[in-house]
Amino acid sequence: MIVSVILEWNIGKDFESVANLWIANKRHSVMNVVSSAVPVLCTIWKLRNDLCFQGTIWLGMKPVIVSLGRMLRRWLAKFKLEIKEKLEVVIQQLVSRANAMPQIKWRQDTS
Repeated sequence: MIVSVILEWNIGKDFESVANLWIANKRHSVMNVVSSAVPVLCTIWKLRNDLCFQGTIWLGMKPVIVSLGRMLRRWLAKFKLEIKEKLEVVIQQLVSRANAMPQIKWRQDTS
C-alpha cells in the first residue's frame, strides 16, 4: 500500500497484479524496479527470518520500509541516469514515510 501511494499508482496486492505492469516495461520502468519481486520479497523474507529465528521483535512497518529503501539504493548503480534520478525520489519518499510519526485514525462506530 505504501509503495502504491508513493508511486501514485495501484500496483495491486498480489504477484499477478504486479506482473501485469511488467508488460509495458519502458513505460513503468521505475515502478517495475520498486515493485519487483526481488527487492520487496527479499526484504519481507529477511524480516520474517529475523522475527522467526533471531528473536527480532515486530516494531511495525518502519524496518520493512527502511530495508526496502536500502536495497533499492544498492541497486542504483545498475540503472541509467534518468531511472536513477526517479528512483532516488522514490527512495527519499520511502525514507520520509518511514521516519514520519505514526498516524492515529479514529474510526466512527457504525453499530
